[in-house]
Amino acid sequence: MYPLVNHYSFIVDHNKVVADVNVDLSQLFGVDSRSTLGFLIGGGVISVYFALGVILPYLYLKRSVGEFLKTLGITRYILVSLLFWTMMALPIKIVLRLAFHVKYIWVTPWFNV
Repeated sequence: MYPLVNHYSFIVDHNKVVADVNVDLSQLFGVDSRSTLGFLIGGGVISVYFALGVILPYLYLKRSVGEFLKTLGITRYILVSLLFWTMMALPIKIVLRLAFHVKYIWVTPWFNV
């Protein structure tokens, strides 16, 4: 028998499994994630994320420390920035998962991101 908590009439069960409703990013906007529009929304978000993550720091570094970019080279800069933004995607996805219950950002027939 479960004890009652204070004077409330509900029973507290700390072992109860609560079903979380997980959604995909496109479902936050009311679009089915398996549709073509959901595919384009997810792909667009990923593309914009990486494009802005490469271009904006490049413009800033070019203005402030241009000599650094000349020694690094464009190929190495693109590789380092893509690896960095891929690494930063994990904490961003963790925040999306905890705050908004977003399971996947981009859903395709072949893989889910």
